[in-house]
Amino acid sequence: MKKIAIIGAGIAGVTCAHECMKKGHDVTLFDKSRGVSGRSTTKRWDELSGIGIDMGVPYIEDTHITNISKSFINELIDNKVLSLWPLTIHSKGSVITVKTWVGSPKMSHIARHLAQDIRLISTHKIDKISFNNSWALHAQNNVFEGFDMLIMAIPATQVLDINGVPSDIHELAQSITYGAINTMLIEMKSPLWFGNYEEDRVDGPIIQTVIADYLKPNRVLKRFTYVVHSQSGWATKRFDELNKAEVTDIIRDSLLTHYNRTPDLILNTLTHRWKYAKLMGPSDSLQRGYIKSLEAPIMACGDWCHGHTLMSAIESGYLLAHNID
Repeated sequence: MKKIAIIGAGIAGVTCAHECMKKGHDVTLFDKSRGVSGRSTTKRWDELSGIGIDMGVPYIEDTHITNISKSFINELIDNKVLSLWPLTIHSKGSVITVKTWVGSPKMSHIARHLAQDIRLISTHKIDKISFNNSWALHAQNNVFEGFDMLIMAIPATQVLDINGVPSDIHELAQSITYGAINTMLIEMKSPLWFGNYEEDRVDGPIIQTVIADYLKPNRVLKRFTYVVHSQSGWATKRFDELNKAEVTDIIRDSLLTHYNRTPDLILNTLTHRWKYAKLMGPSDSLQRGYIKSLEAPIMACGDWCHGHTLMSAIESGYLLAHNID
């Protein structure tokens, strides 16, 4: 049994922690946020009714599930953590149906289910690590010591922000480029569209896709909630030029114009800006499953190590956990 520290409680980190715990290791998760889930998060929308909107990764495409993770995903399905969503997509005048899986009752429940029995130290941003027979993690005025193994399950850019990362992992992380995505959550008095589909791939200069979140399984059908994801190119180019209010105005106006709706039909909006949301180009994923340093007992996992999807992050964490010496 090893005493393992995992930095990052997104889907890669909690998957890795879950599998490490199953193998008998003593695991502690660290995250700078208040809880788990990372980019598969759900925003509380209405406290009274309990409505949430999935503001990050909206679903798992069935075609992304490989033999590596099939048993892992089946376990989540058996535990009713994932629900089948035959997603109908409108794109370029055509409508197609794709088999997808969504967290039930929300996407963030996937990470919460996996992390439910794992020690979590939240709201602590690790800014320095050091190794002298065992690992020490530094966060502001706190030091957490005595770990045999350290796993980094954070975006490559955040790896670069930590002092003490071995040079081989640092160099690989430095080779990764991310794009931003601006996401607006919106509730309307009436539907944006009346066609028989749940996702509209707009693919315009500002808006990439619009998802009718209220049409997911186990959602509230009479609350017309949508998730609007921007084009990554626009979001990345203008990320430092525009503030959140300006981004909200631009996306809202583009949305209303596209669907020929008026502002009085909007009940509420909220915008979130993801600076490290999308790997830019297939060459920017290392496609190595996970990374193991030759300099110290430290490893890394996440989509940047393995691929471009939520399943890539899950599989990266899973593979790492099952390859610890």
